[in-house]
Amino acid sequence: MRDATDAFREYLENNPTVAVSFENQFILGANYAFTYDDLQNPDKKGTTYFRGIIDLSGNLAYALFKVFSDRSSTPEDPYTIFGVPFSQYLMFNPEFRYYRKIGAKNVIATRALIGVGIPVGNSRVLPYIKQFFAGGTNSVRSFVARTIGPGSYLAPVENLGVDQTGDIRLEFNAEYRFNFTRRFLGAAFVDVGNVWLRNVDPERPGGDFQLNRFYKEFGIGTGIGFRFDLQVLVFRLDMAWPLYVPYLEEGDRWVIGDFNIFNGEWRRKNLIWNLAIGYPF
Repeated sequence: MRDATDAFREYLENNPTVAVSFENQFILGANYAFTYDDLQNPDKKGTTYFRGIIDLSGNLAYALFKVFSDRSSTPEDPYTIFGVPFSQYLMFNPEFRYYRKIGAKNVIATRALIGVGIPVGNSRVLPYIKQFFAGGTNSVRSFVARTIGPGSYLAPVENLGVDQTGDIRLEFNAEYRFNFTRRFLGAAFVDVGNVWLRNVDPERPGGDFQLNRFYKEFGIGTGIGFRFDLQVLVFRLDMAWPLYVPYLEEGDRWVIGDFNIFNGEWRRKNLIWNLAIGYPF
């Protein structure tokens, strides 16, 4: 981390769990990805895509240190290489998509994403760049990237996006795609998702994953999209708005009744525009 402001350094001092994820560290390891894809089969009405990734770091290094080092690793005194701690974790990130043709040109596209990261041994939190986040052009489009989660945590304005990452990610998307013309396409979509922490963090209340409440903490949004297909590139503009906001008080989280696209104040607070290249999934 370079050139951090005094305000950001003060924030890290007051949020030790987040601070650890920003510390210098080596990421040593490899990942394995398996992909199954029958999307190019023109004879099938229903096609599937699966990609599963296993990402491992630091496990071999940790084993060598355990054998040859005369001390044990602790969160306060981890094993280091050239004076820099190395990150140790296990990550699993499967993605499943299903596409169903409706007639000659229309398609219902669906996607399910799961992400789990587990720091072990030499680490007590995942590196910041390996943590999951929700929101943005290819995620829950009714929320700006990193402005939802973890869980029902409501970030102060000054911290917005910095600490809204997690160790667990669940996301589901559905999109009905149709043609206006050969090059000009449209879509209607629903996105559901969020991220959570594996452990309780006092500085991020409500952010941990709990079986008795995680299902109440999904962000839900909907919207419409327009795409211009140049064959080589697809330019995409999606307009989205929230239906369910998990960081509001229980009982107030469903905001679908507030929908009023003709009201300028509502549009300013709720409409999220996503400009991107390519389909979201």
